[in-house]
Amino acid sequence: MCFGVSRSSHAADLTILKPGADKKIGIYVSAEGSSPKSAALRAVLLEDLKRSGWFESVPAERASYTVAMDVTGSGSRHSAAVMLMRDTSQRSVFSRTFSGAEPNLNWIAHEICDAIVLAVKNCPGIATSRILMVGRRNGKKDLYVCDYDGEGLQQVTRDGVPCHSPAWGETPNIVYYTSPHGGFPDIYQIELNSRKR
Repeated sequence: MCFGVSRSSHAADLTILKPGADKKIGIYVSAEGSSPKSAALRAVLLEDLKRSGWFESVPAERASYTVAMDVTGSGSRHSAAVMLMRDTSQRSVFSRTFSGAEPNLNWIAHEICDAIVLAVKNCPGIATSRILMVGRRNGKKDLYVCDYDGEGLQQVTRDGVPCHSPAWGETPNIVYYTSPHGGFPDIYQIELNSRKR
């Protein structure tokens, strides 16, 4: 299947064009609890489902699928017990717990979205994709990585010299790039968690 991506200057304007995009699947997302984190995860999940191109948020009585989500946690660790149910029969499609730590609780919503896309459409979602880019801050080009929606921006390098041509490695934690960091242009590998070269 072919996908086309159109991108304007703001993450909310991302549009995914694909065959059958005009036939959205109605989905209702309920989040137990009244905590701000519960409401925030629900909002991010609804936006992720919309961005997937497959779903539209509808009232419970019109939904083909219902997501029941119970968000719990304390301190910096949080989890969301999620059950995806089919239409009014409430037949369970899956029941899983997703967990993560602050500051990027959005990642939990991204994982839930991709699990829903896989369960309903039998294809991988895009919400857990990450963007690797060269950015300029204070006149210096460094590597940055962020979530697919532009959130969770992290600076990867702080070399003070230009970085060029970033590429993902064999795992999502390895990045390659070109830089004159050692005095002449060379290819470097950096591990994202430890920042080790």
